[in-house]
Amino acid sequence: MYKDYEGNIAESYTLKPAIGNGDGTVPQRSGEIPLESIKARMHLPIEHEPAYKNSITQEFTLRAIVDILLEVNKQNEKKTAPNA
Repeated sequence: MYKDYEGNIAESYTLKPAIGNGDGTVPQRSGEIPLESIKARMHLPIEHEPAYKNSITQEFTLRAIVDILLEVNKQNEKKTAPNA
């Protein structure tokens, strides 16, 4: 941290060069998930950025988010349930 010329506290960052392969937006290692950890997957012949505007990928993503929320809710209910 440092103070800029107006006396405001500021921070400066420097981007490091990539250390792995990827498509320029996401590193390849982010897609390397162990198969036993995958709950659902779908392969579509679409590039990374256009997938954000594709209705099929939007629906799949929304369903995945809902499933995650339902699982979190289920875990919270277990934690807060009175002991029988």
